[in-house]
Amino acid sequence: WRRVLRSHVRARIDLSWARPEWLLTDSALGHVVGDLFRSVGALALSGCRGISDEGLRAVAHNCPALASLNIRCCGQVTDAGVRAVAEACSELRHICADATRITGDSTRALADHCPLLTAVSLDHAVRLRDDDVVYLLDKLPDLQHVGLEGNFKLTEDAFREMGQRCPNLRTLRLSGCRCVGG
Repeated sequence: WRRVLRSHVRARIDLSWARPEWLLTDSALGHVVGDLFRSVGALALSGCRGISDEGLRAVAHNCPALASLNIRCCGQVTDAGVRAVAEACSELRHICADATRITGDSTRALADHCPLLTAVSLDHAVRLRDDDVVYLLDKLPDLQHVGLEGNFKLTEDAFREMGQRCPNLRTLRLSGCRCVGG
């Protein structure tokens, strides 16, 4: 049955907000994506505080066809993990990296290696700057959904660029950004 799962099932795995006593570790995640479900299409790890860059490297290594990744509130995840996924998973269409420790290195890796991205959520990724967002928009003009809530370092210059560079933009979340509404 494992052989069937590995070769035929494009799995959607949601391990989000696992109970604290079930602390999902990098090792456990590596087992899930490496041994059980090698053809993961969508992976949700929101709130899994035991996941770090090592876990994302396992995802990158084992899930090259990954189309959707949610690492919201995975506080140990940094640019190294996101970069590993971006470089290995060129079919990525959606990523949610809200409230992580990523910087512009992640947005650049995503922009350079994931041309199919249509939805990017970077709410409360407070290390992002205008040039990081503009680079992403420049490389991914087909973006339809962008979340940047709570990114207080961004200025209206970045938002002005969005209107010019992303003609397909349908959803833009900006609440909590200093230059919005003030």
